[in-house]
Amino acid sequence: MEVFERFVENKIEQENPLDVVFNDENKESLDTARNLDVKGFYQSCHALEVAVAGKHNLYFSGAPGCGKTRLITALAPTLTPDLTDDEANVKSRINSTAGLSGINSKNKIPFRMPHQTASFEGIAGGGAECRPGEITLAHNGILFLDEVNEFRSSVLSLLRAPLETKKIELSRGVEKTVYPAKFQLMMAGNACACGNFGSAGRICLCSGKSVEMYNKKLYPPLMDRIEIKDFVEKDENDKRIWNFDEARSRIKKAYEIQRRRGVFNADLTSLEIRVFCKLDEKTENFFEDSVRKEGYSPNNAVNLLKVSLTLANMDGRESIRLQDVKDAYKLTLPVMTENLRLNKDKKKSFENNKSKEAEIERGR
Repeated sequence: MEVFERFVENKIEQENPLDVVFNDENKESLDTARNLDVKGFYQSCHALEVAVAGKHNLYFSGAPGCGKTRLITALAPTLTPDLTDDEANVKSRINSTAGLSGINSKNKIPFRMPHQTASFEGIAGGGAECRPGEITLAHNGILFLDEVNEFRSSVLSLLRAPLETKKIELSRGVEKTVYPAKFQLMMAGNACACGNFGSAGRICLCSGKSVEMYNKKLYPPLMDRIEIKDFVEKDENDKRIWNFDEARSRIKKAYEIQRRRGVFNADLTSLEIRVFCKLDEKTENFFEDSVRKEGYSPNNAVNLLKVSLTLANMDGRESIRLQDVKDAYKLTLPVMTENLRLNKDKKKSFENNKSKEAEIERGR
C-alpha cells in the first residue's frame, strides 16, 4: 500500500497557544461578512459560530432564498482562524499534488464548494494519476455541499468513512493510495421538493412520504455525524443582535483552549470525552433526560457533549455547566422534528380555509 506519509501530521502542537489569528487579506470578503444583514437570523448565526469554534459538522435546512448559502459562504471562511504553520505546509503539499499550487494564501483555511454534479471521483479523488479529491483538498478546512439533496447518493454515502477515519483510501488495480481527509462538513438544503416544508408563511403540499423520499439521501449514519443542525428562517420578533467581531473573540477563546489541549472538540475520542466532558449531578440528569426524550443514538448523545464543551470553551471555560448542555440541546436537535409539527398545523389551516372558500363559492 502506498501511503502519502508526507501529508500525515501530528495533533496540533503550538508553542504559543494564544497564537490564533484571522486571515484578513481579502478586504472585500471581510467587509461583506461584517456588513451582512443578519437581523432576525441570530439563531442561525449562533449555530454557525459554534460549529466553527469546535470544528463541528453543520447542516442548514430551509426554504429557497432564506439565506442558508449566504450565511455559510460569507461567514464560515472569515470566522475560521488561520491554519497553523504545520497545517499550512500540509495544505501546500496537497495542493501541489493536485496541481493547485499558489491558489490562495498559505495559512488561509481551505474552503471547497463542489457543484452538485460532482462525480464520485471528483469528491473522493482518483483518476489515472490518483489525484486528491475535494475531501482531501478540504483537509483541515471546510467542505461545503450546497443544495445537498441534489448530490448523487454515491457521493453522500462515501462521506461517512472519511468523517470517521479522517482519511480516504483509493485503490487502482493492486496499488492503494491514502490521502488525509480531515474536513469540516457543512451542508445546506431544502426541506422538501417545493422547499416550503416547515417555513412560516408558506404552504407545503408535499405529502409526508414525498418529504421522506426527498431527504432519503441524508441517511441516518451520515446525519449522526452532523453535530449541529438548524432550520434557517428569519424571525422578525427576535431582537437579539449577533456581532461578527464579538463572534470572532469567542471563537478565538475556544481555539486557544483546544490548541493548548491538542485536539478539537469535534475530534474527541471516547476516552477524551470522559476526561474533558465531566458533568455535575444536575447537568448529568438533564443530559440523560434529553437523550432519553429524543431517543438519541449513541453518536447523537456524544454530539451533545461535544457541542456543550465548545460552548463552555467559547466562554473561556474548560468545564461544562448546565446552561451549556441546554444550549447544545437546541443546536443538536434534528431539524425535521419540529418542522413536521408546524407544517401539519399550517396544512390543516390551509385545508380549512380552502373548504370555507368552497362553501362561500357554493353559496353564491
